[in-house]
Amino acid sequence: MLGLSSGTVLVTGVSGYLGSWCMQKCLEAGYSVVGTVRDPDSKKVQFLMEAIKGKSEKVSAMAARRLVLEKADLMDDEVAWEQIFARHPEIEYVLHTASPFMNSEPKNPDGLLIPAVRGTTSLLKAASKYNVKRVVLTSSISAVIEPMESKTYTPEDWSNPSMQTSTYGKSKTLAEKAAWEVLEKSSTELTVMNPGFLLGPTLYNDVSILTGFESGEMIAKIITGNMSAVPEIQLAPVDVRDVAEAHVRALWTPAAAGKRLICAGKGVWFKDIHAAFAMPAGVKPAKNIPHRIFMCIGCFNPAAKAVRPWLRKEFACDDSRTKKILDMSFTPLEVFAEDMVKDLNALGAGAPPGASSH
Repeated sequence: MLGLSSGTVLVTGVSGYLGSWCMQKCLEAGYSVVGTVRDPDSKKVQFLMEAIKGKSEKVSAMAARRLVLEKADLMDDEVAWEQIFARHPEIEYVLHTASPFMNSEPKNPDGLLIPAVRGTTSLLKAASKYNVKRVVLTSSISAVIEPMESKTYTPEDWSNPSMQTSTYGKSKTLAEKAAWEVLEKSSTELTVMNPGFLLGPTLYNDVSILTGFESGEMIAKIITGNMSAVPEIQLAPVDVRDVAEAHVRALWTPAAAGKRLICAGKGVWFKDIHAAFAMPAGVKPAKNIPHRIFMCIGCFNPAAKAVRPWLRKEFACDDSRTKKILDMSFTPLEVFAEDMVKDLNALGAGAPPGASSH
């Protein structure tokens, strides 16, 4: 990666799937990283602790010299974030990747919506107060494409929160809107990334970390033959490494300031995504769940109900602005699918040798 050889970046949610790759790309580009984690003692953070000790096989060796961790929570107020900036006056940039997520629809939507919005506004107010040059916020195409229509979406499209069926999707839309409002008159610049469905290898060293992380759990089910049927919907898969690369390129690219940058292309049928992972794993491809049956399932299953509006809709996202401004291309599905299968197998998430997957 080409980039600046100095400067310090605050990466929130640095132990997360995307956050850890953003850290990796920052280190490779020559930046130092201050990473925030909710609980420094949790098992999910141990791979970073090992990297700081110079004992990681996956994380950049630069972590030993240029990565420090800070405890922070999305429910922290502005003062708590200010204290982090005060302890680290060298921070010039922020990559805000942290976002609350639940694998199932919450009974109380506020449990997801309030931390998403408050975590964003508190951090951005503190960043502005401490004269951070630029914030790159991780939003989602969920803030662009809902209610779902069969069309090509551009960065000018916004989801309508009142019509979003997923609380997570609604949280991304509200948090992004809040971010633009907070920094509207600030000297701190804002760039927003709107990625599709993140897939690709991890930087983790323990299979247990895959629990509670949507992409990891889903692909682990596919490669062990535990997902034989899928809904007739499209997703916009994207390599997590490309999205991290885009975040870091956005730090130093002048034209990225004040822009929404989509990291997703043409929608891909879930059945075809399944096949891209099933093939290198040696398992049978999935069949589509019949339309009427899935509609019935949605009557009593909240997760199925949330995606019912997506059924049989073909869509695409226009990522031409992202490619042009950041001077980058995106990895094909087949490539990052194979890389992710290898990674999950190495972690022990695949079927045991000799076991039948059918």
